[in-house]
Amino acid sequence: KVESINISLDSLKGEKYVYITGKPFLHRVWDNVLEAMNAGFLVKINMVVLKGINEDEIMDFAKLTLFYPVWVRFIEVMGAREYYLPNSVILGRLKRRFAISPCSLKGVNGPAKYFEIEGGKGKIGFISPIGEENFCKRCNRIRIDARGYIYPCLFSMPVINLRKAKVEEVKQVILRKGEEMRIEHVSFMEIGG
Repeated sequence: KVESINISLDSLKGEKYVYITGKPFLHRVWDNVLEAMNAGFLVKINMVVLKGINEDEIMDFAKLTLFYPVWVRFIEVMGAREYYLPNSVILGRLKRRFAISPCSLKGVNGPAKYFEIEGGKGKIGFISPIGEENFCKRCNRIRIDARGYIYPCLFSMPVINLRKAKVEEVKQVILRKGEEMRIEHVSFMEIGG
């Protein structure tokens, strides 16, 4: 049963959205966020923070959790050091602006550490694949792109195509996930978030 939907959204400003994604679809993405919430899904908005590009929107994204029951997750950029902004810096900025505190979420198992703004409706999460030592050890995710390729790790290249693989081959990839991590940076955009 699908209960939550992850949506990649790196800007709330039209021109900047086009600059980052190359596509003029901000209004469509936002309409889908609202539609998913109205349908009863938990919506998780993933924002890859890019130093000097969209970092000025951090507060705007955080404010979404005051008015909507969304989870906004700030993700450290990988593979582009000039745009890297540690989540610890983002959290520090948020603490200067809002009454924000850690929260524990029962039944939630994943790479994000969550906080909430006092009086808010949603949550703020931080996914720190670079800045956190135990990120890989805690990761329980396998990603599949739109072409059917499995990425056992955010840092790996695809290892198998679901459309062409046998069930036993897919099982082996999943079972070996923790054993064979190759550190090769792959963009979230390449795998669809």
